Amino acid sequence: STLVRAGYITGENLEKFARDGMAGDIALHFFDEDGATEKFRAFNDRVAGMPLEMMKKVRNRIGIAGGENRAEAIRGAINGHYINTLITDIQCAEALISE
Repeated sequence: STLVRAGYITGENLEKFARDGMAGDIALHFFDEDGATEKFRAFNDRVAGMPLEMMKKVRNRIGIAGGENRAEAIRGAINGHYINTLITDIQCAEALISE
């Protein structure tokens, strides 16, 4: 993981988050496939930056991700209302609409 290599998070944290159903992150704020953040609150609350709840108040919230392996994270971001515009590739778009 880029987050582990960059030292933003430990491998142990990442493994625990995966067991807890982590689908993705936005600016180091983790969420599950439903967009819920409760399971990751202890970590998310320590992140310096705009909280996801505040991000939801931004008019244009653009997500950029590609590859069908990113579909779960994108679905979580959509379900959590963290993004309202998506830029992606055909493989990811097909994975999103096929479910």
